[in-house]
Amino acid sequence: MRLLVNENFPLLSVKLIRQAGYDIASITEDCPGIEDIEVLTRAVNEQRIILTFDRDYGELHLSLKKTIAKRSDLSSVSSPFPRRNSRNMAKPLAN
Repeated sequence: MRLLVNENFPLLSVKLIRQAGYDIASITEDCPGIEDIEVLTRAVNEQRIILTFDRDYGELHLSLKKTIAKRSDLSSVSSPFPRRNSRNMAKPLAN
């Protein structure tokens, strides 16, 4: 599992997750101050899951999807976020 943590995510948590063996990149460590769209773009390009306390990432994703859909067929637009069914939601993280 590849993770990308936003600037508002505690660095102590980043270190603990990293020590647990997860592939985790930190915006605070790598490129502080970048825009949310750049964080989302990096996550998609690197196939990482974003960990953040910002509530606007869902809105940003929907906004981008609508913009893309206006320029092309909506059926060709895929989400950068994995789909989960309700059975997978309760499963703990595993290596």
